[in-house]
Formats: sequence, structure tokens, C-alpha cells
Amino acid sequence: MPQQAIQITGNFQSVTISGNTVDEANTDSEVDKGAVRIKEPTWQTGATLTVRNNSLTDSYHGVVATDDTTELATRVTFELNELTDHASAAVDNQSTVGDGDLGAAGNWWGADTGPAGGQVSGAVDSAGWITSFTPDPAKNDWPAADAWPLSISFSAAAAPGFWPTAITYDLPCTTDCYVATTGDDSASGSSLAPFATIQKGLASVNAGGTVHVAAGTYSEGSLVIDKALTLQGDDPTSTLVTAASTPVFQVAANTVTIEYLGITHPTQLTEGILVSAASDLTVDHVAFTNLANGTTNAYGIRFLNSFSNLTVRNSSFTGTDVAAYERVLGIYLPKPYTAENFLIEDNVFSKVFTGVDLRAHVNGLTIQRNTFGPMDLADCRSAASGIYMGCLLY
Repeated sequence: MPQQAIQITGNFQSVTISGNTVDEANTDSEVDKGAVRIKEPTWQTGATLTVRNNSLTDSYHGVVATDDTTELATRVTFELNELTDHASAAVDNQSTVGDGDLGAAGNWWGADTGPAGGQVSGAVDSAGWITSFTPDPAKNDWPAADAWPLSISFSAAAAPGFWPTAITYDLPCTTDCYVATTGDDSASGSSLAPFATIQKGLASVNAGGTVHVAAGTYSEGSLVIDKALTLQGDDPTSTLVTAASTPVFQVAANTVTIEYLGITHPTQLTEGILVSAASDLTVDHVAFTNLANGTTNAYGIRFLNSFSNLTVRNSSFTGTDVAAYERVLGIYLPKPYTAENFLIEDNVFSKVFTGVDLRAHVNGLTIQRNTFGPMDLADCRSAASGIYMGCLLY
């Protein structure tokens, strides 16, 4: 084999190198040569170089860019290639110009763990690689992706070239992030590679997105929701957040939905959701259990300021012992604030001191089809109530 099988140099507009098999190039081990050599091309306006679907094996280098090569980061697309069994680096960027990395994401390096030590050299971005390789005689060209995944599963064809026939993307999550007890917070957060904690899901999802929490028990607390989003469990009986600290959730952003979760504690849940935002919170199919705090208050949902557009439906607020002094307030908004456009429907308030407790100005309130009782009468019997509207401030 020659010292380089394919050399790109000189003036050109756009070049695609695809469907080639190169084996045993540069057997003399010259340091700046390999299966594909990019040698200081003169890029014309709009010029691009695409190297895709090639099998580059058993050479000194798979791809090498020489020392004065410029604009590698913006001009070169290098993906869906097989890069195995090279004597030196499979991808070697020797350019000293320093104007960006040579992108090498989305290639097969011979193992599902990606490039091993020594397989890349110089300014090379190899984050994101193919994770499985199964020869398949079918050949289908594969379009370029806008961004390569952290991992990819596929089948590839026999020589010549390297041809995927099936692909599953595993991009870092943006609008939909997933959490599971079997996950890993260093994963992508996709449905294929979920996070392990709700905290990581909340931090990673874009505003307006959804954090999907699989069935399981999550020991977490003091979780701040600081952007508009939906937090969605599987079911309030199977997706349980057990309080490592309280409040379990602090809602600090408008337009938040929390649904299909159980919020609990092994002995006493002192505060489930603390709201410091101003508007638009929906709590749907959320079970607050083991609410209790002894001689001071425990809260299912508590507001720190005036709030508008609250919906609480299909949820339950349950204390620990109807005969004990547990001081549980299911939904609480104190004076001198204002509650505006509150809808509280189809909920159950059980073993609590007060179910809906609004010590505030009220402008628009619907409370319908709820069940109250039994109530905690170990405290002040005259104040224990399903719905309490007044001016007393605890």
C-alpha cells in the first residue's frame, strides 16, 4: 500500500470521500501519513470535505491532518467510518494553526467504549461514538446528522466501505429528559440512557420541557424547579420521592406541572411543595403521605407570596395519625397575600388539621368534589376544618 491511500490537498470546492476500504496504508510508519491525509488544502469559498462510510484499518494512521492545515473544525465532516487496528493514532490532528478541533464523533473505534488511549492525537473531538458493530451485507447510504449522539447502535456492511443500515440516536436530552433508578447522572438523560436523579433531570431539561420519572423510589429533597416544565412520574403509587430534606420541591418558576408522583417520608413529611413563584402551577395525581410535624405546622403545598392560577386535582393529602397532634395543613396560603383563580377539585384530605387553608384575599376560587376527613381533632377543635378561610396567621 502507498504511504497514503487518499490525499486531499490543493484547491477544491467540495469533496466527498465515501464507500472506500483502505487497509495497510503507510506501512513504513511515516508520522504524517495514513489511510487519509489532509495536507494543507486551499479552501475555496464554501468548500467542504466529507469523509463518511469508509473502512480505514490496519494503517499507521487512519486520518492525519498535517501541521499547516487550517479550518478543520468548520470545513471537515468525518463520521460513520471504521477506524481499527492502526499502529499509531487512528485520527491525528498535527495542525499547529489552532483554529478548532477536527470533529471525529460518530465513528466506530473497535469497541463500544469509544476511542482508547492513543487512538486520537492532537485537537480532535471524538465525543460520541458507535457502540456496536455487526456485519450486514445490505448497503444503505446514511445521511449526516445535525449532531452526533453520545452512542449509537447500528449494523454495518461488509467491504468496500462502512454502511449503516439501522441507527438509534441517543442525544443529550433537551425537551424530554428521563430519570430511572437504574440510570446514571453521567448518561445522556434520553429514554435509552436515563439519569439516576430527579435533580439531574430538572437541571438538564430545557424550559418548557418534561422530566419523565420512571417507577421507583427516589431519596431526594430540596429540589428547586427554576424553569417552566412538567415533572411527570409513572403513577403516584409507584413513583415515590421520599424526602431526604424538605421542602421536597420548591417551585420558583411560573408555568409548572407536577403530576403522577408520590411525595412521602418514612416517618414525617414536613413539607411537600413550597411555592415562591407567582403564577400557573398544576398539581395533578400527586399523593402526599405521612404528613406530620408535631407541635408546628406540616404542609402539603405552601405559598410564600400571592399566587394566581393554581390547579390541584386528583391528589391526596394524608397525615399519619388522626388522634395525634400533627398540625397538617394541606394547601396553605397566608395573609396578607392574594389567591387568584384557584381550582381545587377531586382531591382527598385525610388525617389533616385543615385541608384547604387560605388566610389570604381571595379573587376567584372553586373547590369542588373533594373529600375531607377524618380530621385531626387533637389540635384546636374549633379550627379543624376541611376548608378554612380567615385572617389568622400562624
